[in-house]
Amino acid sequence: MLAISAKRRAKVRTRHPFAGKLICGDCGSFYGHKVWRLRSTGEHYNVWYCNHKYDGDKTCDSPRLRDEEVKAAFEKMLQKCDDPNPVYTDERWNELVESVKVCRGGHLIFTLTEGRVVKVTL
Repeated sequence: MLAISAKRRAKVRTRHPFAGKLICGDCGSFYGHKVWRLRSTGEHYNVWYCNHKYDGDKTCDSPRLRDEEVKAAFEKMLQKCDDPNPVYTDERWNELVESVKVCRGGHLIFTLTEGRVVKVTL
């Protein structure tokens, strides 16, 4: 599984820490990064959703996530693992997270580089 995962991530073109690690719980595709803007305020924010969410007839019902939600879920995962310093940093993310399966209902299933699997609910 690790070899397949590494092969998939080799195709990822961005350097964002979440790229190639967020995986759709419905169809198994990667999540992609988009920048959205609120019309009312002009505020920009980062959003992640399945790359097949809006594909033709077969749309995917997986949830969209903001960067802040992924970071908060990571910190919850660290708390579940009894980490003494449950704070998100890009370095810790890259060091600890192999992949994250994003499922309906706000469930994220972290597969850690050490092989452990931890489920978190937003």
